[in-house]
Amino acid sequence: MKIEKRVVQVVLLLFFGWLAVYAAGMRLSVYDENGLPKKSDSVFRVAGEDAAADYAAFKLMETEPDKAFDPERQTAYLAETVGTKGTFFSFASPAASFLAVPFLPMPYPQFYATVTLWGIFCFSIAMYSIFPLIGAVLMTAALPAVFFNAVYGGTGLFVSAAVVIVLVYGGEKPKTAGVFGGLSVFSPIVFALTAAVLLFRRQKKTLAFFAGTGCCLLLAAAARYGLSVFPAALRTAFHAIENQPCRFPSVAGSYLCAGGGSFFAVLFQFFSAAVVLYGVNVLFHRRICPPEIQNAYFCAGVLLVAPFAEYGDLALFAAAAAFLLRDCEKRRYAKRDVFFFVLTGAGILLNPFVQALTGASIFFFLNGAVLLICMRRSV
Repeated sequence: MKIEKRVVQVVLLLFFGWLAVYAAGMRLSVYDENGLPKKSDSVFRVAGEDAAADYAAFKLMETEPDKAFDPERQTAYLAETVGTKGTFFSFASPAASFLAVPFLPMPYPQFYATVTLWGIFCFSIAMYSIFPLIGAVLMTAALPAVFFNAVYGGTGLFVSAAVVIVLVYGGEKPKTAGVFGGLSVFSPIVFALTAAVLLFRRQKKTLAFFAGTGCCLLLAAAARYGLSVFPAALRTAFHAIENQPCRFPSVAGSYLCAGGGSFFAVLFQFFSAAVVLYGVNVLFHRRICPPEIQNAYFCAGVLLVAPFAEYGDLALFAAAAAFLLRDCEKRRYAKRDVFFFVLTGAGILLNPFVQALTGASIFFFLNGAVLLICMRRSV
């Protein structure tokens, strides 16, 4: 890359990184030291709302596993211990709860801060597997992943980091990639799709460590909490998308948030999943297709396949954008690619306006754009 283009890229990454940090700081400034809104009439409920719901579910699984995924019980627990208002729905993986056990004695503000910082650390490691050190730091700050996970919480940073490590190192470091990638079991759909990619790429040793780690976490969670928590989590996920569709930037969630009906939401979700899986089949059978393009398509496609993708899961979109940028650095940029990256960096500011006009997040549309760009750059 020419030195002039490199300088422009670094300046833009610095600007977008500052923008993301500033936006996150402004959002978090409305909360007090307990994570609650400073104003009683605030539309916000608690810092990291999805993380708070997960915290309640994790705490309840230690004492009342049969009620851990009851939204009423989660809401009551947070009202009693944290002082929150509103209704909460957590359908977090019991495997995530098992790994979170050492952090559960903490009060919620410390739990939220600790999990968020560890998530950023894991995501920065994933970026370092794609870019040199300075580039990895800039990308971690500039991409919207950290912003959404700081604002909403969830396990998106961990899942995204796990997927990136598996996709990048699956061929050369099977043990590291497989064990670290097992964290993607926090999202069962992502875990299953990533296993399918490893199988397709014939990375059998990585797949063995990957599946072994994921299954061990699931078995450990089942032994600690019982098998009933797994179907209970799935039922709560359906209740959540029905009652709070706007918290899901997925196909079904975006359609329901815009006022659509359940039947067409399910229909569009299945249709989008079929289209994405067909595209995966096409891209992964093209011998000349760069691995960065395949990886970017996969990360973006997962968000369109998974109906319960939350805003924290947009870390996968950030990973897709990172893979795409790496391919552009290796080969060439097109003008439309530059426009895409500018929108990605500025998306945090544009998102409220786009969501008000369309009912869907701007990152929902940008995520779809990743698939089109990947198809174009794959030939």
